Amino acid sequence: MNESRRPKPAVLLTLSGWGLSPNTPGNAITKARTPNFDRFTREYPVMSLGASGSDVGLLDFEAGNSRIGHLNLGAGRIYQKILPRINQAIKDGSFYGRHSLNAAIQNALDNNSTLHIITMFGNQIQNANDEHFFALLEMAKAGGIKKVLVHAILDGEDDIYNNAKNHIQKIEERMKEFGVGKIVSLSGRYYALDNGRHWDRTQIVYDAMVNGKTKYVFSDATSALQDSYNRQVYDRDFIPAVIGVEAGSTIINKNDSVIFANFGASLCRQLTKAFVLPAFPKFERSYLRNLCFVTMTDYEKEIPTLVAFPRSYIHNSLGEVLTKAGLSQIRIAETEKYACVTTFFNGMYDEKFANAEWKMIPSKKLSQYDNEPEMSAHKISSEIIKSIKSEKYDFILANFANADAVSRTGNLSATVKACEILDKEIGRIADYVLAEDGVLFITSDHGNAESVLNMQTGSTDKTPSTNNVPFFIIKESLFGMSGRAGDPPDNDLSLLPKAGVLADVAPTILKVLGIDKPEEMTGRTLI
Repeated sequence: MNESRRPKPAVLLTLSGWGLSPNTPGNAITKARTPNFDRFTREYPVMSLGASGSDVGLLDFEAGNSRIGHLNLGAGRIYQKILPRINQAIKDGSFYGRHSLNAAIQNALDNNSTLHIITMFGNQIQNANDEHFFALLEMAKAGGIKKVLVHAILDGEDDIYNNAKNHIQKIEERMKEFGVGKIVSLSGRYYALDNGRHWDRTQIVYDAMVNGKTKYVFSDATSALQDSYNRQVYDRDFIPAVIGVEAGSTIINKNDSVIFANFGASLCRQLTKAFVLPAFPKFERSYLRNLCFVTMTDYEKEIPTLVAFPRSYIHNSLGEVLTKAGLSQIRIAETEKYACVTTFFNGMYDEKFANAEWKMIPSKKLSQYDNEPEMSAHKISSEIIKSIKSEKYDFILANFANADAVSRTGNLSATVKACEILDKEIGRIADYVLAEDGVLFITSDHGNAESVLNMQTGSTDKTPSTNNVPFFIIKESLFGMSGRAGDPPDNDLSLLPKAGVLADVAPTILKVLGIDKPEEMTGRTLI
């Protein structure tokens, strides 16, 4: 394509949690007033894309998430997640031969010290899996480790909000069968897996895990959970507590071994850094020397840990191809989804490509966003418009977290409001893109806001869905054209047949920009 005819800018907006579903009482998107989306549906090509299960490299029944969604969007091919790799290694026995895992066990033996396992007990496919934990217990027992202390992270977000009590009881029963393992701390993911740079949360869980510093001290895990439930503080927001030790007792010491068994990388970075970085300015803590720290996968390139299952990198992702073509780009997101538009969209590379800029808009310091469903949407759209007006960037990628983050609170009316706010902001962006004769692509990484209520049970559903997501292509020359599967009947996007998957977005963008698709991209062009 003649560069003078290439649309500039090309803007890709990813709306986390914006899925397609019929107009049911629990669908916040169809309940919302969305005049801009309604107009886009009538006037421009729109398609329905698969964003869950095998369409994005997950198990057939598995809901999508922001991380795997952005991996597929940027890769232009279906990305095979690490969970099946670990499961297969356990099945074929190679798990037990992993050098890094055996190094942790050997370190504990050599120093007559303790093996600690940090892991989430909750949804089995998003961040951690019980079978991985049991395999580690089996290794510890076979290796002769006498003292294994378990630091349990509670879910409540990708799992039922109060499932931990039953789940932990089952885990403790299995540990008795193994004859090894004792839960010594409990923490909600709000504290243990923060990735929004709320270091005060990380400090609270670190102090509990390492120093036993917390006012919540219990003799057993069941009592701790029941006490929290009585205060109406459920799994996600469970305040870190210690179990079976005195308050202020040192739990993790120098020369100990720690295995962080979560395979969901981005959510584990802050807590891991607190353990392993010698120079750590975020909060005061004593550096634990000779701590053998192993992570299930590599959480970040610069974090000095041993890694059991190194991540696989994507070559010739959309960002890399654009860089090779000499195009400039900027990535914009608030803290909640910053890793999605940078590391994950880059095919697991933590570094910027040439001619690329990354812009993080700080997320508001809130435990939940239903009281402020606008989040940082206006600041993000203003930054996008500023980037468009600068005429500096050929490609702009930005994420809006509102639909996902607010729907995870279970507050339907707040989620409706979040969707209406997004519609307004995206309308602003579309006006600027079209005025510059650019092209605007709009899609989502997974569904959520369209199913805030479970229609079978009538209960609140805070977890991502397996629904398809929309894909709009808004360009002046495409006005009045239909998508690959035709126009949606009665403008109901949920009635559209699936036209493709998230991996087809990158090849489509390259086609619009007149850039050849690399052979690594197995996704297909949708126009």
